[in-house]
Amino acid sequence: MDSAQSLLDRIAALEARVSALETQTPASAAAINEELGLVRQLQQRTGSDYEHELGHGAFLFAGSISSVLGNYVWQGEYGLGELLRHPAEPLITVLSALASPIRLQIVQTLLEKPASSQSLLEQLHMQSAGQLYHHLKELRNAGIIIQRGRSDYSLELKALIPVMIILAAAKNIVD
Repeated sequence: MDSAQSLLDRIAALEARVSALETQTPASAAAINEELGLVRQLQQRTGSDYEHELGHGAFLFAGSISSVLGNYVWQGEYGLGELLRHPAEPLITVLSALASPIRLQIVQTLLEKPASSQSLLEQLHMQSAGQLYHHLKELRNAGIIIQRGRSDYSLELKALIPVMIILAAAKNIVD
């Protein structure tokens, strides 16, 4: 008898949990519809920028950063065709510049504040100024940092949020 009552109690508890989940569905569906509103808008984009022999598509990237460097917002939208027809070399330059642990450390350091090459050498515990200058040159050529003076460097503000989006996209792939 006790096992039968226990089973009935467990079934009743399960029914209560299912009922609670079912009452949350409309709110969840509304939230999903709101989130997908932008996606649905992107799906409706037309024109050659959005068309490619592989298909049709659009991508929206946006971000906001409030830091010691200031407050920055950025938004960009690109069509599938526009992205796939873009010359590869400039894209590879940016991706290659970020594909180095020391360069990412330089970017992270410059996120905090502009720095001199001497300060970067010390903060990054680098032994060779030549090595540092090589990495700084790669980041400059990619448009990620700027040289403000003879040996003063800072992040290029127009690259700040796009670089963070690249890192977020990479994190999304590995997670």
